[in-house]
Amino acid sequence: SSSMSMQLYSQDSDTMKEIVESVRNSIWALSNIARGDTSALLFVNSSLSSLDFIPILEQDTNLGISSSSSWNNPIVTNGTVSWIDIQIEIYWLLVYLTAKEDVACEMLLHSLPSLSSSSTSSPSPSLIDILAFHLDQATTMILESCHDTKHKKTVTRDDNIVVRMIIPLIRIVGNLACTASGKFIPTLLMTNIQSQEQQHQQQTNHQQEQQQNIVHVFAKWMYVTNPTRDIITIATEVTWSCGALLCDAGYENHPSTTIACPTLL
Repeated sequence: SSSMSMQLYSQDSDTMKEIVESVRNSIWALSNIARGDTSALLFVNSSLSSLDFIPILEQDTNLGISSSSSWNNPIVTNGTVSWIDIQIEIYWLLVYLTAKEDVACEMLLHSLPSLSSSSTSSPSPSLIDILAFHLDQATTMILESCHDTKHKKTVTRDDNIVVRMIIPLIRIVGNLACTASGKFIPTLLMTNIQSQEQQHQQQTNHQQEQQQNIVHVFAKWMYVTNPTRDIITIATEVTWSCGALLCDAGYENHPSTTIACPTLL
């Protein structure tokens, strides 16, 4: 799927449509296999890792679907299948895989250096970097849409896509927080949310901006007033993931104690 997706921009519209649908359907099929009692070891023993997903997930990692400045090239085929639809299927596959064996989850997360790396070059993002960035973008879009309901008469396809994406993102965070006795909680809480462009600008200008991480994004859901049914559903998922991130609160100098607990309280 990764190798096929890299060819998308160089194809004519009919070929592109076939490739996009093939990639989406193949990941959908893998998700169906991963559901239920299927062991995640079946996937990781076949050399599946986050490196297979990163080339797809890092393409146009802004979710400003309606904004030409933040989503420059959404691949849409006759208004039915888009690049974001493929990313959503990947995230659902990761929901099922990260909910299974700890050892499989650790093998799956083997990745490239993260965006928060101290390297002077522009490092490739890790899976958690991209997950955190998409979570922040989706949260911003949904909450802004919620606050703008007085002026918005219809629900657009963009709105539905972002709602579909945020649920698996939240569940992956919760699953990772529960994996291997909380081994990934420090990484989840200390991953700074930045786009590659933002990090490059910070390195170039040597500026230190205020850092934001996953728990700061979750905290935004506490300020929602007059929520819709979708918002209540999402907020319920956020509550569960917050609980998972707080499970080590009380241990001295642990990020659950120093970051998650004071931020959420």
